[in-house]
Amino acid sequence: LQQDKPEPEITLDINIAALSLAEMGNWLSVPELNQGRVIGKVYLNGTPKRLDHRLELEMNGQTLTAEGVLTSDNYHDIGLVTNGTIRHLNPAGWPLDATSGWPGDLNSDFYLRVEKLEKPERKARLAGQLMASKLTDYKIDNGTFDLEIDNDKLVLSEILLNGQTGQLRIQGQAQGINSLSKSVTTKVRAEIRNLDTTAILPSSQLGGMVNIDLNVNAAGKLATSGKFDPIDWTGKADLQLFPSVLLDTENNEGKLAAEWNGSILQLTALELQTEWGRASLKGQTTLQPLSYQINGEIVIAELKKIIPPLKKIAPQVPVDQVPNGYLKINGAVIGKNK
Repeated sequence: LQQDKPEPEITLDINIAALSLAEMGNWLSVPELNQGRVIGKVYLNGTPKRLDHRLELEMNGQTLTAEGVLTSDNYHDIGLVTNGTIRHLNPAGWPLDATSGWPGDLNSDFYLRVEKLEKPERKARLAGQLMASKLTDYKIDNGTFDLEIDNDKLVLSEILLNGQTGQLRIQGQAQGINSLSKSVTTKVRAEIRNLDTTAILPSSQLGGMVNIDLNVNAAGKLATSGKFDPIDWTGKADLQLFPSVLLDTENNEGKLAAEWNGSILQLTALELQTEWGRASLKGQTTLQPLSYQINGEIVIAELKKIIPPLKKIAPQVPVDQVPNGYLKINGAVIGKNK
Protein backbone atom coordinates (compact mmCIF):
# COMPACT_ATOMS: atom_id res chain seq x y z
CA LEU A 1 0.00 0.00 0.00
CA GLN A 2 1.72 3.20 -1.21
CA GLN A 3 0.31 6.51 0.13
CA ASP A 4 2.91 8.96 -1.19
CA LYS A 5 0.95 9.41 -4.43
CA PRO A 6 -2.32 11.32 -5.15
CA GLU A 7 -4.19 8.03 -4.91
CA PRO A 8 -3.05 5.14 -2.74
CA GLU A 9 -1.79 2.20 -4.76
CA ILE A 10 -2.84 -1.23 -3.58
CA THR A 11 -1.23 -4.57 -4.26
CA LEU A 12 -2.61 -7.63 -2.54
CA ASP A 13 -1.60 -11.24 -3.21
CA ILE A 14 -3.75 -13.45 -0.98
CA ASN A 15 -3.58 -17.20 -0.51
CA ILE A 16 -6.86 -18.49 0.93
CA ALA A 17 -6.39 -21.58 3.07
CA ALA A 18 -10.11 -21.74 3.95
CA LEU A 19 -12.81 -19.08 3.54
CA SER A 20 -16.18 -19.71 5.17
CA LEU A 21 -19.17 -19.42 2.86
CA ALA A 22 -21.18 -18.28 5.88
CA GLU A 23 -19.00 -15.18 6.09
CA MET A 24 -19.47 -14.52 2.39
CA GLY A 25 -23.22 -15.02 2.84
CA ASN A 26 -23.29 -12.37 5.55
CA TRP A 27 -21.36 -9.93 3.36
CA LEU A 28 -23.60 -10.59 0.33
CA SER A 29 -26.81 -10.67 2.44
CA VAL A 30 -27.48 -14.25 1.32
CA PRO A 31 -28.17 -16.13 4.57
CA GLU A 32 -28.61 -19.44 2.71
CA LEU A 33 -24.84 -19.49 2.11
CA ASN A 34 -24.30 -20.95 5.55
CA GLN A 35 -21.85 -23.80 5.01
CA GLY A 36 -18.85 -24.79 2.91
CA ARG A 37 -15.29 -23.53 2.54
CA VAL A 38 -13.43 -21.99 -0.37
CA ILE A 39 -9.69 -22.22 -1.04
CA GLY A 40 -7.58 -20.44 -3.65
CA LYS A 41 -5.82 -17.20 -4.56
CA VAL A 42 -6.90 -13.57 -4.95
CA TYR A 43 -4.68 -10.92 -6.57
CA LEU A 44 -5.54 -7.19 -6.52
CA ASN A 45 -3.54 -4.33 -7.98
CA GLY A 46 -4.39 -0.67 -8.54
CA THR A 47 -6.08 2.19 -6.71
CA PRO A 48 -9.36 2.46 -4.76
CA LYS A 49 -10.94 3.86 -7.92
CA ARG A 50 -9.68 1.09 -10.16
CA LEU A 51 -8.54 -2.32 -8.97
CA ASP A 52 -7.44 -5.04 -11.33
CA HIS A 53 -8.27 -8.47 -9.99
CA ARG A 54 -7.49 -12.11 -10.64
CA LEU A 55 -9.23 -14.98 -8.82
CA GLU A 56 -8.50 -18.70 -8.63
CA LEU A 57 -11.00 -20.36 -6.28
CA GLU A 58 -12.04 -23.94 -5.56
CA MET A 59 -14.74 -25.62 -3.47
CA ASN A 60 -15.20 -29.39 -3.42
CA GLY A 61 -13.68 -29.81 -6.88
CA GLN A 62 -15.63 -26.87 -8.36
CA THR A 63 -13.34 -24.18 -9.73
CA LEU A 64 -13.70 -20.52 -10.66
CA THR A 65 -11.09 -18.39 -12.40
CA ALA A 66 -11.77 -14.76 -13.23
CA GLU A 67 -9.86 -11.67 -14.30
CA GLY A 68 -11.06 -8.07 -14.67
CA VAL A 69 -11.42 -4.71 -13.00
CA LEU A 70 -13.30 -3.32 -9.98
CA THR A 71 -14.10 0.41 -10.08
CA SER A 72 -15.62 2.92 -7.62
CA ASP A 73 -16.21 6.64 -7.20
CA ASN A 74 -15.15 7.47 -3.63
CA TYR A 75 -16.34 4.00 -2.61
CA HIS A 76 -19.75 4.58 -4.23
CA ASP A 77 -21.16 3.37 -7.52
CA ILE A 78 -19.02 0.24 -7.38
CA GLY A 79 -18.66 -1.46 -10.74
CA LEU A 80 -17.26 -4.81 -11.82
CA VAL A 81 -16.22 -6.18 -15.20
CA THR A 82 -14.74 -9.65 -15.34
CA ASN A 83 -14.19 -12.58 -17.67
CA GLY A 84 -13.81 -16.07 -16.29
CA THR A 85 -14.30 -19.80 -16.39
CA ILE A 86 -16.30 -22.22 -14.26
CA ARG A 87 -15.45 -25.90 -14.21
CA HIS A 88 -17.33 -28.83 -12.65
CA LEU A 89 -20.02 -26.68 -11.03
CA ASN A 90 -22.46 -28.84 -9.06
CA PRO A 91 -25.56 -26.79 -8.10
CA ALA A 92 -26.64 -29.47 -5.62
CA GLY A 93 -23.36 -29.01 -3.79
CA TRP A 94 -24.33 -25.48 -2.69
CA PRO A 95 -26.35 -24.81 0.49
CA LEU A 96 -29.25 -23.24 -1.40
CA ASP A 97 -32.80 -24.60 -1.41
CA ALA A 98 -33.29 -23.50 -5.02
CA THR A 99 -30.39 -25.65 -6.29
CA SER A 100 -30.46 -28.63 -3.92
CA GLY A 101 -32.34 -30.84 -6.39
CA TRP A 102 -30.08 -30.08 -9.37
CA PRO A 103 -26.94 -32.23 -9.32
CA GLY A 104 -24.66 -31.55 -12.23
CA ASP A 105 -21.25 -30.99 -13.76
CA LEU A 106 -21.41 -27.62 -15.55
CA ASN A 107 -18.54 -26.07 -17.50
CA SER A 108 -18.66 -22.53 -18.83
CA ASP A 109 -16.76 -19.46 -19.98
CA PHE A 110 -18.51 -16.24 -18.93
CA TYR A 111 -18.56 -12.45 -18.97
CA LEU A 112 -19.96 -10.46 -16.01
CA ARG A 113 -20.63 -6.73 -15.76
CA VAL A 114 -22.14 -5.09 -12.67
CA GLU A 115 -22.99 -1.41 -12.01
CA LYS A 116 -23.85 0.03 -8.58
CA LEU A 117 -22.89 -3.23 -6.94
CA GLU A 118 -23.55 -1.91 -3.42
CA LYS A 119 -27.09 -0.66 -4.15
CA PRO A 120 -30.46 -2.42 -4.54
CA GLU A 121 -30.94 -0.66 -7.89
CA ARG A 122 -27.88 -2.41 -9.29
CA LYS A 123 -27.52 -3.33 -12.95
CA ALA A 124 -25.79 -6.47 -14.17
CA ARG A 125 -25.28 -8.65 -17.21
CA LEU A 126 -24.09 -12.25 -17.27
CA ALA A 127 -23.40 -13.97 -20.59
CA GLY A 128 -21.35 -16.90 -21.77
CA GLN A 129 -20.99 -20.29 -23.40
CA LEU A 130 -21.49 -23.77 -22.05
CA MET A 131 -19.14 -26.57 -22.96
CA ALA A 132 -19.83 -30.30 -22.50
CA SER A 133 -21.79 -30.50 -19.25
CA LYS A 134 -24.39 -32.47 -17.36
CA LEU A 135 -27.44 -31.39 -15.35
CA THR A 136 -29.35 -34.09 -13.44
CA ASP A 137 -29.42 -36.95 -15.99
CA TYR A 138 -29.21 -34.80 -19.11
CA LYS A 139 -26.03 -34.34 -21.10
CA ILE A 140 -25.42 -30.94 -22.69
CA ASP A 141 -23.16 -30.77 -25.73
CA ASN A 142 -22.99 -26.97 -25.84
CA GLY A 143 -25.03 -23.86 -25.22
CA THR A 144 -25.18 -20.14 -24.56
CA PHE A 145 -26.76 -17.90 -21.92
CA ASP A 146 -27.41 -14.17 -21.63
CA LEU A 147 -29.31 -12.46 -18.81
CA GLU A 148 -29.53 -8.96 -17.33
CA ILE A 149 -30.70 -7.39 -14.07
CA ASP A 150 -31.90 -3.77 -14.08
CA ASN A 151 -33.03 -2.65 -10.62
CA ASP A 152 -35.81 -5.13 -9.76
CA LYS A 153 -36.21 -6.55 -13.26
CA LEU A 154 -34.55 -9.73 -14.53
CA VAL A 155 -34.44 -10.20 -18.29
CA LEU A 156 -33.48 -13.59 -19.64
CA SER A 157 -32.48 -12.78 -23.20
CA GLU A 158 -31.77 -16.43 -23.97
CA ILE A 159 -30.66 -19.75 -22.65
CA LEU A 160 -29.89 -22.17 -25.47
CA LEU A 161 -28.94 -25.78 -24.75
CA ASN A 162 -28.05 -28.41 -27.35
CA GLY A 163 -27.67 -32.10 -26.67
CA GLN A 164 -28.37 -35.58 -27.96
CA THR A 165 -31.85 -35.40 -26.39
CA GLY A 166 -32.79 -32.25 -28.33
CA GLN A 167 -32.61 -28.49 -28.18
CA LEU A 168 -34.05 -26.17 -25.50
CA ARG A 169 -34.39 -22.41 -25.85
CA ILE A 170 -35.72 -20.28 -22.96
CA GLN A 171 -36.52 -16.57 -22.88
CA GLY A 172 -38.34 -14.53 -20.27
CA GLN A 173 -38.41 -11.84 -17.64
CA ALA A 174 -39.36 -11.28 -14.01
CA GLN A 175 -40.38 -7.97 -12.42
CA GLY A 176 -40.13 -7.26 -8.67
CA ILE A 177 -37.16 -9.46 -7.77
CA ASN A 178 -35.58 -7.15 -5.19
CA SER A 179 -38.00 -7.59 -2.30
CA LEU A 180 -39.73 -10.72 -1.01
CA SER A 181 -42.64 -8.57 0.13
CA LYS A 182 -43.38 -7.32 -3.37
CA SER A 183 -45.50 -8.99 -5.99
CA VAL A 184 -43.40 -10.72 -8.63
CA THR A 185 -44.58 -11.05 -12.21
CA THR A 186 -42.94 -13.48 -14.59
CA LYS A 187 -43.17 -14.32 -18.26
CA VAL A 188 -41.34 -17.32 -19.73
CA ARG A 189 -41.25 -18.83 -23.20
CA ALA A 190 -39.64 -22.19 -23.89
CA GLU A 191 -39.07 -23.85 -27.26
CA ILE A 192 -38.22 -27.54 -27.35
CA ARG A 193 -37.13 -29.08 -30.61
CA ASN A 194 -36.46 -32.73 -31.50
CA LEU A 195 -36.84 -33.89 -27.90
CA ASP A 196 -36.02 -37.57 -27.57
CA THR A 197 -38.77 -38.68 -25.17
CA THR A 198 -36.76 -41.68 -23.98
CA ALA A 199 -34.79 -39.11 -21.94
CA ILE A 200 -37.85 -38.21 -19.85
CA LEU A 201 -40.15 -41.24 -20.01
CA PRO A 202 -39.59 -44.38 -17.92
CA SER A 203 -39.62 -46.85 -20.81
CA SER A 204 -37.80 -46.82 -24.12
CA GLN A 205 -40.98 -48.36 -25.58
CA LEU A 206 -42.61 -44.93 -25.19
CA GLY A 207 -39.93 -43.20 -27.24
CA GLY A 208 -40.54 -40.56 -29.85
CA MET A 209 -39.51 -37.12 -31.11
CA VAL A 210 -41.42 -34.08 -29.82
CA ASN A 211 -41.55 -30.38 -30.74
CA ILE A 212 -43.18 -28.02 -28.24
CA ASP A 213 -43.65 -24.30 -27.55
CA LEU A 214 -44.59 -23.35 -23.99
CA ASN A 215 -45.63 -19.91 -22.70
CA VAL A 216 -46.15 -19.23 -18.98
CA ASN A 217 -47.30 -16.02 -17.28
CA ALA A 218 -47.43 -15.91 -13.49
CA ALA A 219 -47.79 -13.39 -10.67
CA GLY A 220 -47.41 -13.76 -6.93
CA LYS A 221 -44.92 -13.42 -4.14
CA LEU A 222 -42.34 -15.53 -2.38
CA ALA A 223 -42.77 -16.47 1.25
CA THR A 224 -40.40 -14.75 3.67
CA SER A 225 -38.47 -18.02 3.80
CA GLY A 226 -37.88 -17.71 0.04
CA LYS A 227 -39.80 -20.92 -0.60
CA PHE A 228 -42.48 -21.30 -3.25
CA ASP A 229 -46.11 -21.63 -2.12
CA PRO A 230 -48.62 -22.11 -4.99
CA ILE A 231 -51.39 -20.51 -2.93
CA ASP A 232 -49.62 -17.15 -3.30
CA TRP A 233 -49.50 -17.34 -7.09
CA THR A 234 -51.77 -17.11 -10.12
CA GLY A 235 -50.84 -17.97 -13.66
CA LYS A 236 -51.61 -19.12 -17.17
CA ALA A 237 -49.84 -21.65 -19.38
CA ASP A 238 -50.21 -22.40 -23.07
CA LEU A 239 -48.53 -25.34 -24.74
CA GLN A 240 -48.45 -25.97 -28.47
CA LEU A 241 -47.46 -29.39 -29.82
CA PHE A 242 -46.08 -29.26 -33.35
CA PRO A 243 -45.73 -32.24 -35.73
CA SER A 244 -44.04 -34.94 -33.71
CA VAL A 245 -43.72 -38.70 -33.35
CA LEU A 246 -45.26 -40.39 -30.31
CA LEU A 247 -45.75 -44.14 -29.85
CA ASP A 248 -44.86 -44.74 -33.51
CA THR A 249 -47.65 -42.33 -34.48
CA GLU A 250 -46.65 -39.44 -36.74
CA ASN A 251 -48.09 -36.00 -37.41
CA ASN A 252 -49.24 -35.38 -33.84
CA GLU A 253 -50.43 -31.86 -33.23
CA GLY A 254 -52.14 -30.41 -30.22
CA LYS A 255 -52.48 -27.68 -27.65
CA LEU A 256 -53.02 -27.27 -23.94
CA ALA A 257 -54.23 -24.19 -22.06
CA ALA A 258 -54.49 -24.02 -18.28
CA GLU A 259 -55.03 -21.39 -15.57
CA TRP A 260 -54.27 -21.39 -11.83
CA ASN A 261 -55.96 -18.91 -9.45
CA GLY A 262 -54.29 -19.96 -6.22
CA SER A 263 -56.71 -22.78 -5.40
CA ILE A 264 -58.20 -24.14 -8.63
CA LEU A 265 -56.39 -25.47 -11.70
CA GLN A 266 -58.59 -24.89 -14.72
CA LEU A 267 -57.92 -26.92 -17.86
CA THR A 268 -59.46 -24.65 -20.46
CA ALA A 269 -58.35 -26.72 -23.45
CA LEU A 270 -56.52 -29.94 -24.18
CA GLU A 271 -56.67 -31.01 -27.80
CA LEU A 272 -54.67 -33.70 -29.59
CA GLN A 273 -54.84 -34.66 -33.24
CA THR A 274 -53.16 -37.85 -34.50
CA GLU A 275 -53.34 -40.10 -37.53
CA TRP A 276 -55.67 -42.44 -35.64
CA GLY A 277 -58.05 -39.87 -34.17
CA ARG A 278 -58.44 -36.91 -31.88
CA ALA A 279 -59.12 -36.01 -28.27
CA SER A 280 -60.59 -32.88 -26.68
CA LEU A 281 -60.75 -32.38 -22.90
CA LYS A 282 -61.67 -29.64 -20.42
CA GLY A 283 -61.95 -29.60 -16.66
CA GLN A 284 -60.71 -28.38 -13.32
CA THR A 285 -58.97 -29.58 -10.17
CA THR A 286 -58.85 -28.21 -6.63
CA LEU A 287 -55.99 -29.27 -4.38
CA GLN A 288 -57.38 -28.77 -0.87
CA PRO A 289 -59.55 -30.73 -0.57
CA LEU A 290 -58.61 -32.69 -3.68
CA SER A 291 -61.40 -32.89 -6.26
CA TYR A 292 -61.52 -33.00 -10.04
CA GLN A 293 -63.86 -33.02 -13.00
CA ILE A 294 -62.77 -33.71 -16.58
CA ASN A 295 -65.16 -33.53 -19.53
CA GLY A 296 -64.28 -34.49 -23.04
CA GLU A 297 -64.57 -36.36 -26.27
CA ILE A 298 -62.32 -38.99 -27.82
CA VAL A 299 -62.75 -40.10 -31.42
CA ILE A 300 -60.84 -42.99 -32.95
CA ALA A 301 -61.53 -42.84 -36.68
CA GLU A 302 -60.20 -46.32 -37.41
CA LEU A 303 -59.73 -48.78 -34.55
CA LYS A 304 -57.10 -50.87 -36.33
CA LYS A 305 -54.75 -47.85 -36.35
CA ILE A 306 -54.47 -47.86 -32.56
CA ILE A 307 -52.88 -51.32 -32.52
CA PRO A 308 -49.20 -50.13 -32.75
CA PRO A 309 -49.45 -47.59 -29.88
CA LEU A 310 -51.65 -49.97 -27.87
CA LYS A 311 -48.96 -52.66 -28.01
CA LYS A 312 -46.54 -50.24 -26.38
CA ILE A 313 -48.88 -48.87 -23.73
CA ALA A 314 -50.59 -52.13 -22.75
CA PRO A 315 -48.82 -55.15 -24.26
CA GLN A 316 -51.07 -57.50 -22.29
CA VAL A 317 -54.14 -56.42 -24.29
CA PRO A 318 -55.11 -58.97 -27.02
CA VAL A 319 -54.79 -56.58 -29.96
CA ASP A 320 -55.75 -59.29 -32.44
CA GLN A 321 -59.28 -58.93 -31.08
CA VAL A 322 -59.53 -55.22 -31.89
CA PRO A 323 -62.48 -54.93 -34.30
CA ASN A 324 -62.84 -52.86 -37.43
CA GLY A 325 -64.77 -49.61 -37.26
CA TYR A 326 -64.54 -46.38 -35.32
CA LEU A 327 -65.10 -45.34 -31.72
CA LYS A 328 -66.49 -42.13 -30.25
CA ILE A 329 -66.61 -41.46 -26.52
CA ASN A 330 -68.25 -38.51 -24.77
CA GLY A 331 -68.19 -38.34 -21.01
CA ALA A 332 -66.89 -37.00 -17.74
CA VAL A 333 -64.63 -38.15 -14.94
CA ILE A 334 -65.53 -36.76 -11.52
CA GLY A 335 -63.84 -37.49 -8.22
CA LYS A 336 -62.78 -36.17 -4.84
CA ASN A 337 -60.65 -37.17 -1.90
CA LYS A 338 -62.83 -38.41 0.96
